[in-house]
Amino acid sequence: WAPLLPLIVIDRSSLAVAFSLSASAAKIDSAPASPKKGVVVGVDYYPEQWPPERMEEDMRSIKEDLGADMVRVGEFMWSSIEPQDGVFDFALLDSILEAAKELGLKVMLGTPTATMPSWL
Repeated sequence: WAPLLPLIVIDRSSLAVAFSLSASAAKIDSAPASPKKGVVVGVDYYPEQWPPERMEEDMRSIKEDLGADMVRVGEFMWSSIEPQDGVFDFALLDSILEAAKELGLKVMLGTPTATMPSWL
């Protein structure tokens, strides 16, 4: 197996820039990959499709019951992150990142283009 590639960590202000397609102000930092050898186990997680009070239970189950190391989120979040043209709300994304961090899960942030918001 080839060594794992570094994970890309994007801070909240970079997301706003990336989602508005104005990458000139984006700040992207590279973090070293996990020293764990072998395969990193990850799952797709779309909490925007479930009641918010379920997220903590879901994340704990992903970590403890499935033994996953990572969650991939974001593909269906465009309308949650940008409910109106140029208006950004990162509350849901912030809560996902915080819940993952508390359990030691890594997060792979997908491009939120699988579903376009109705205003587009």
